Amino acid sequence: MNRARETVVLLHGLWLAGWCMAFLARPFRHAGYDVRLYTYPSVGANLEQNADRLSRYVRVLPADTVHFVSHSLGGIVVRALFHYAPPAQPGRVVTIVAPHGGSYVAATLSRYRLGRAALGHSVADLVAGLSWPPSGREIGVIRGHGGRGLGRMVPGLASPNDGVLTLEEMALPEARDTITLDRSHSATLLAPDVAHQACHFIQHGAFDRAR
Repeated sequence: MNRARETVVLLHGLWLAGWCMAFLARPFRHAGYDVRLYTYPSVGANLEQNADRLSRYVRVLPADTVHFVSHSLGGIVVRALFHYAPPAQPGRVVTIVAPHGGSYVAATLSRYRLGRAALGHSVADLVAGLSWPPSGREIGVIRGHGGRGLGRMVPGLASPNDGVLTLEEMALPEARDTITLDRSHSATLLAPDVAHQACHFIQHGAFDRAR
């Protein structure tokens, strides 16, 4: 199928950069999409500033349709885009282990000055609470329950979790479809089943239950 006018923008999570999404980009390239690995300042800018940066980036893409696939904090940046500066192009969205319902780990670390400095402004907005209306986009939510990650070092993290976020924190009421995979938070970046499910949702608007 000719998808020359469809672009998939992949957004990384906290402390990372666009190249970290390279493995997840593979199935989209094989399917013929134009793929962009987008880097944003996950610590130095707040959510509204990151939404503005992303809006200006998307605005000049040579595409009729722009889809978004995001990991962790990147999913909140995409939702910020739809809240503050919705793009004109249509497209679907996949969020992978994103803290839609906040983050107990981040809130706990934010009690300390060094924790707030390390997490940055976008996470500070997340911890303060989001009250955004539904975006109107078709959103697919991939959650993990591997239970291995740095978040386990913070006492009181509820189960089940992916090592950083609980299943409840990753839930999004407006999602069109949700799937939970046995992967830890960071492992989702290199997981073939996650990459397959993300691409399947972008193509079909639903996850691959047969698989």
